[in-house]
Amino acid sequence: MAVPPSNAPPPGFRQRFRVMRSERDNPWWSIVFGGPLGALLAAAVGEVRWITPNMLTVLAFTCRMTAAVGIVLGARGAAGCHDLLAVVCMQLAEVLDCADGRLARYRRMPSAFGAFLDKVTDVVGLLAILGAFAWRVHADTGDELAMLLCAGAVMLWSARMYAFWVVVSLERDAGVPDPATSDGPRTRGELSLGGRMLYALRSTYWIFYFGEADAYFWLSLALLTGWLAPIAYLYGIGLGGWSIVVILYWMLYARRLDGFTRDRVPRQSQ
Repeated sequence: MAVPPSNAPPPGFRQRFRVMRSERDNPWWSIVFGGPLGALLAAAVGEVRWITPNMLTVLAFTCRMTAAVGIVLGARGAAGCHDLLAVVCMQLAEVLDCADGRLARYRRMPSAFGAFLDKVTDVVGLLAILGAFAWRVHADTGDELAMLLCAGAVMLWSARMYAFWVVVSLERDAGVPDPATSDGPRTRGELSLGGRMLYALRSTYWIFYFGEADAYFWLSLALLTGWLAPIAYLYGIGLGGWSIVVILYWMLYARRLDGFTRDRVPRQSQ
């Protein structure tokens, strides 16, 4: 979006929302829920200067930690007030997480500290929620295998994230011109409301990729329905399985980086 002249009035809500809703989110729950509501929130506060992207990041982290406490304190059986609090906080955290980056890019103020804060709070908050859910499954059902599956999935997901950032560092050191870790441009032309709905429909199969934000859908479903053990099995096996696949993919890619580095050495020495 072009930066308006200094004497021009700021863009209106509809113009801000049109720009922000054109961003393509992932994973699935961000596409169908967090992204659209995050765009609305970012457009609403786009010109409210005292609300900063980092403020939204910290609020999202606060919501995640509150959700973890609510999961631990929840009662057995039907969803109680603590479970409902956890569900609301997880969904609010997802919306805020989709809004903070949009707001930073709209204001042309992305920062290394903001990106660091966003990623670290995302990981710490999600680990707290998944750990609380694993404990809750065992406390409510006594199913030790379900608890171990959740705990194992958390560890594999952590290793998957670590592998990703190791590869980012290796790509930078090797000088890869088109990194495989790049997500590409966030905005790919104008994406109308109808276009976003079609994009969400076409992305439905992503629900079984068990992405980071999808945890808030699956865990909320478990708390609201009381299907703690079944969803623990589904999510634990799904997240753990995909994490193993992704780790193996990055391992093979790291081997290709060795070949890329060797091919560059003779040219650099001439």
